[in-house]
Amino acid sequence: VTRFPLEWSDEHFKLKTEEFLTADGSLTVEERAGFEKLKAYVRSFKPCKFITKTGEDALDKDGKPRIEARHVNTRMLLACKSAEEEKVLLDKIAD
Repeated sequence: VTRFPLEWSDEHFKLKTEEFLTADGSLTVEERAGFEKLKAYVRSFKPCKFITKTGEDALDKDGKPRIEARHVNTRMLLACKSAEEEKVLLDKIAD
């Protein structure tokens, strides 16, 4: 289970991945509720379609539109100067 801190700084990028991982059983009730809220928020993101240079949907080997899950760009999030900028960035990701 990923531990997602409420605040990030440049120091977080110096830590190894293991620093942010914990076993499910070691989460407090509050941490588990926060984690479930975060998972629900990320699941609400719409899939990201790949578009060709001509503006057409890129297709996979079966002829279906290529899509991938969207990810939160933490570097861009850290660069935000206000809560309003953070909301605009996260709303764009969720669109």
